[in-house]
Amino acid sequence: MKEKGFSLIEVLISLFIFIFILTSLLYLMTTCFLLKRKSEVNFLSSKVAMQKPEYLKSMSFESEILEQGIYKEEVVLQSHKRTYIRKWNILELSPSLKRVEIQAWDKNLPEKKTEFILYISKNLGF
Repeated sequence: MKEKGFSLIEVLISLFIFIFILTSLLYLMTTCFLLKRKSEVNFLSSKVAMQKPEYLKSMSFESEILEQGIYKEEVVLQSHKRTYIRKWNILELSPSLKRVEIQAWDKNLPEKKTEFILYISKNLGF
């Protein structure tokens, strides 16, 4: 008389396949989470960095805010509960041209910087 059920080999093979699929899914989910976090940090640091050029472009060329020097500030994003550092360096290239180098990064990830360069011309008005 033949017994009903699965043999030990069949159970082990199905268990191996199940564990392999589960491990693959966990790896995929972890990778997706890390990529989402990385892209969110890049997006937010770009957003923080781009706020400063818009503000500086609205100032007159002779404004004290556009004097040559290195400036730094902390920006707290309440909606994301994160703190970013924004640093900008203003260089006077000529009496009618200034170069503004702007960097922004997450305070906890200083190696992930976003950088923009803005030229402000007195003759062109921006």
